[in-house]
This record gives sequence, structure tokens and C-alpha cells, in this order.
Amino acid sequence: MLKRNIIANNLGQGWRIATLFIAVPFYIDYLGIEAYSLIAVFAIMQTWLSLLDLGLKAVLGREMARFTAGTHSDKSILNLLRSIEVVTLIISIIILISVWMSSSWLASNWLNELELNENTIETSFALMGVVISFRFIEGIYTGSLAGLQKQVLQNGVLVVISTFQNIGVIGVLIWVSPEIEVFFIWQALLSFIAIVIFRILVYKAIPVKKQTIRFSWEALSGIWRFAAGITGITILGIAVTQFDKLLASQILTAEIFAYYALAGLVASGLDLFTGPIAAAVYPHFVKLHALKKEAELQNIFHKSAQLISVFTGSLASVLIVFSERFIMVWTGDSELSFQVAPIMTILLVGSLAHCMLWIPYQVQLAHGWVSLNIKLNAIGLILFVPFLLYLGQLYGVSGIAWTWVALNILYLVIGGHFMHRKILTDEKFNWYLYDLLIPISSSFFAALLCFIFMPTDLNRIADIFVLVGSLVIVLFFSITTSPLIRKLIWDNILLFYSLKGKK
Repeated sequence: MLKRNIIANNLGQGWRIATLFIAVPFYIDYLGIEAYSLIAVFAIMQTWLSLLDLGLKAVLGREMARFTAGTHSDKSILNLLRSIEVVTLIISIIILISVWMSSSWLASNWLNELELNENTIETSFALMGVVISFRFIEGIYTGSLAGLQKQVLQNGVLVVISTFQNIGVIGVLIWVSPEIEVFFIWQALLSFIAIVIFRILVYKAIPVKKQTIRFSWEALSGIWRFAAGITGITILGIAVTQFDKLLASQILTAEIFAYYALAGLVASGLDLFTGPIAAAVYPHFVKLHALKKEAELQNIFHKSAQLISVFTGSLASVLIVFSERFIMVWTGDSELSFQVAPIMTILLVGSLAHCMLWIPYQVQLAHGWVSLNIKLNAIGLILFVPFLLYLGQLYGVSGIAWTWVALNILYLVIGGHFMHRKILTDEKFNWYLYDLLIPISSSFFAALLCFIFMPTDLNRIADIFVLVGSLVIVLFFSITTSPLIRKLIWDNILLFYSLKGKK
């Protein structure tokens, strides 16, 4: 099941990222670079307003995983689900009303030098509130399906929904109207449909007999400590990881902020492999910890960490080394490539370090240990914000980006050290050396070789083959230097041929 979930999550996440990358150049063409800055602001708002989640999505995913391990009764898990549904609905209504009422102020004060009609901007902000409130509700159902290990089903639906959200909207912009308001209306419609579908699937996925389901303060009281810890981590984590984007939207012009947002979009593409792997192993970590199978948990920890280093490290290496070439292939715009590539290169380094923290974080959550991340994020916030404000004002976009890199590298070094003092106490050296340093170093070495020896001055189609070919070569280097992944792939090859021979 774990292998199937990892594959499903990678395919689902890969498809969503691919459709978004396909769509973004069309958004810029039909809406303009300044209107695209509103889409980037929407992403920031969605992230910051997720603070109101109060840790409920993470809690529900964890408790659903515990339910599959037999630590919840049928009635208790259903009452918990209903209770969180009620709380989430109330919060989503508050979000919708608050954003709608403040849309005029947001339109006047958020972005600098935005040359769009003020009514258009105000309406866009109001519609953002609708979309965010819908997606807020959607999150508890996708989290539930992940915890129930119905991730193949979850990703199948997300593939269809994301295709209509990212690609379908292009048709709407072409044949209905190329207006930013139309973009957000379409997103709201798709998000509402997603809520209906996922809610049906969650209730069908819980294998229980028909019974009375009710709101329960008792159910909520049983999870409040963990929820409070998750909320603390989320508040500090978002403040640390998103303050750069918030500051960029305030001190940069709308056009330069759009460049920064595009660079950030590429950097976030590293989640193509990271997020799906982490989502697949987390319920497994929870179950193994509940069953006290620590040796098996340790084995999966190293495998999943190496898997992320191999695939995410390879992708990051190619994007960093071939940054301008990639942007040119993606957008076909030489000016955009010139503006975005240097920022993207810096942000990718920070995002790669951030991705390496995912598996340790999942293990900590599986053990119910949240205090380490709260402390790290609190210290990070105290150090990060003053440096960000100072360097952002002094050096502009590059100062903001380099501060983000420094923060994530410090998190990786310090956070990993302190985690291994309490969990997997004998595995710190193996994690740093075999799970991180060797696979990632070999990826960058191979990418540099490809950069030196690959032909230049090619057309756009030929450059695609150069980038894909380089990625394949880099992956090969990284796999061969990662013992657990090399063994895993070799064992699967032998299994395939043994099954083929039996036929």
C-alpha cells in the first residue's frame, strides 16, 4: 500500500504541477503580468488564512490514520469528523465575510504601481475570499482521505479537478472573457464541486455501519493539545516561510513582485516529489509508532529521506544549473528569462533545504512531538524578520531571496541535530551523510558535467531534450550513490523479471 500511495501521490502532484506550469504562460499572455501578480497575492492570502485551520486538518489526518490502526472506535471517529466539519464551516464563513468586507482596503493598499481598474482589483479580492473559504473546507476531506490511506482515490479526483482548474480556465479566458475576475469565478466553481465530491468519498471510505453522527465537544477535547501544537507550528512556520513573499509584495513594484512570484512558483515545484512521498509515509509512520514497530519505522525513514534527496535533489540541480535555459523553454520569453532566472536560482537552494526537512517533520508528528518545530520557528522568526526587512530594503529582491536560503539551511542543520537527540537517536550521521549529502552532491556534480558538455545555441524543442536528458543523467548518478534507493530499484527489477519468468 505504501508503494502504491507514493506512486499515486507523485503522479497526482506531478500532474497538478505540470498543468500549472503549462497554464502560467497563458495566464500571463491573456491577463498580463500585473494581473498575474493578483494570482500570486491570492496564493499568499490562501497560505496566511490557513492559520485559521487551528491544526484541524493535520489532526484529522492523524486520527484517521490511528483509526486504521484500531485506536479509534467507529463512533468516535465519525463524531470527530462531524465536529471538525462544523468548526471548519464556521471558520470558512468568517474568512469569506472578512475578506469580502476588506476587499476595498486590500485593493487600495496591497500592491504597488498596479495599473488595473480599482473595481477590478476590489472584485478580485472579494472572489479570492470565496475561493479560499471553499478550499479551507475541502482540506479537511482531502486530509481525511490521506489518513485513511485512500490516496489513490484522492489523487484520481485531484487530477481531474486540477486539470479543470489550471487548464480549463484557459478556455474560459479565451472563449468567455480574458478578465481576472472570470479567472477567480471559475476557481470558486471548481472548489465547490471538489467539496461535494470529497465529502461523499470520505463518508464512503469509512467502513462503519449507519449510525447517529453528532457534534461532540468531547471529541474535540481529546485532540486539542496536538491541534494546539500544530497551530503553533503552522503560525510560526507560515510567518517564517511566507514573510518574504508578503514583504516582496509590499516593497517591490507589482511587476517585479510578479517575477519573484514566478521564481517562487518554480522553486515550489520541488514539491513534485517531496510532498507526495511525505504524504504517503506519514500515515505509515503514525501506524508503526502506534504499534511500536520502531525498527520498521527507522527503515522507512531512511528510504523515504533518500528517495526525496534523489528525486528532489536531481530536479533542483538541473533547474539551478540550467535556470535561464529552463525559463526560456517554459515561457518562450527572453526578457522574462533574464528577469526570473537569477531569483529562481537562489530560491531553489532554499527550497531544496526546506524539502529535506519534510521526512523528519513527519516522524516528529507521528510521535506527537511538536515542541521542537515551535521552538525552531520562534527562533527563526526572531532572527529572520529583522534580516529580511534590512536586506530587502538594502538589496531588494536578491536580499529577500538570500535571507530565505540562509534560514532554511540553518533549519536543516540545527533542526536535524536536535531531532535525533530524541527520535532515531543513532541515525543522525546516516541521515546527514547517506540520506542527504551524498545523493545531493552527486546530483550537482552530474548537473555541472551536463552543463559543460551539453550543446548550446539550440532551438526551443532541442533545449527540451537537453533538459530532460540532463535530468535522466543526473538521476542515474544520484541513484547509484544512494544505497537504499539503488537496492530498492534493483530488487524491483529482479522481482519483475522473476514474475515474468514464471509466466
